[in-house]
Amino acid sequence: LKAMQAPSNVPPPLKHDESIYINISREALLYENAREAKAYIEAGIVEYPQSVTLHILMALDDYKLQNHDKALQELTKA
Repeated sequence: LKAMQAPSNVPPPLKHDESIYINISREALLYENAREAKAYIEAGIVEYPQSVTLHILMALDDYKLQNHDKALQELTKA
């Protein structure tokens, strides 16, 4: 995706703004591409481990992939 390759204005060591990860993941989940969404969510959580929104998106993604136990675990992190 072009958004992931665009220059970023966030300070190092971050690569992208949190909203980039959230918006791309949300779009992928909306269009039923849970596996693609998971990759972006995981990358976002690496940079923003305290992000409640990314953990909720991960829970939704795990639920769509039938990983119900993992979904519950992610919700406890949110």
